[in-house]
Amino acid sequence: MLQEFIDQTKSLISRSDIRLHTPVVMPVKYHEDGTKEHTLDLSSYMNSSRISQNFILNVILFFGILDTYVDSTNPSVIGKSYAEKLRLLPNRTQSDSVLNEVFRIYKLIRNATIHNASSITKDNAGTVLIQYQFRNTQHEIEISSKGLELLNSITYEFISPFEPRSVAYSDVFRFSLLTALRAEIKRFNDENGSLNALDNTPFPFKYLRRYRPQPLSIDWGTDTLTILNPYDIPSDEVLYYGVDYEIMKNGYKYLIPGEALINGRLQLDQLSTWRLN
Repeated sequence: MLQEFIDQTKSLISRSDIRLHTPVVMPVKYHEDGTKEHTLDLSSYMNSSRISQNFILNVILFFGILDTYVDSTNPSVIGKSYAEKLRLLPNRTQSDSVLNEVFRIYKLIRNATIHNASSITKDNAGTVLIQYQFRNTQHEIEISSKGLELLNSITYEFISPFEPRSVAYSDVFRFSLLTALRAEIKRFNDENGSLNALDNTPFPFKYLRRYRPQPLSIDWGTDTLTILNPYDIPSDEVLYYGVDYEIMKNGYKYLIPGEALINGRLQLDQLSTWRLN
């Protein structure tokens, strides 16, 4: 029943006009004459159901599917209060930390929506301010419209990852979304206080667009691999777009973010980190 609810809600969201921040994957084909051919699939941009402007419906949809996902992946928390679930969720990996924070933020928003809707205001720019008192604690959040999109995006990313990839790739991608989300939250307080400082990520991951060049020329050294024909991102895109290198080795596929390379090189003992599951 839990999975049926997740699948049905995923289908509704995927067919709606709700904006989700997932990378635009752009395959790049290298030609022998040195030119590059870029392709982009636009079918994923064709949406129908117009529900993005309904704030309460968005909260019900996304917190509902998030809570169901938490229950389905952590059966021991089924039937617990949201606060108790938050205390019991595992926090071993970077993805765990991201999930915990998203659940915490959405818990506050959901509780206001269901129990104290009058505490919610929204300005012309789409910024939402929530302020209410519960058990002698001031609960509040100020989050921009982009922040709400990112909050929904991270939630949906856990439910329906946009493509198969390694745990490490998921970690850096989700953490990059969380970092962007935190920049859109101007204030926050709940029964646990303010949001904690974010841990450092191994490298900044650029999630807006990911170039995927092929074919690759690779030098397999004793201890390192070197990409001999790396993709050069245009200077006006370098702050926002990144490159992934898809490699086959001994029957396994690896997807390596360009940000993980140093001067085009990767230590071979780190290669397994990026093996697709």
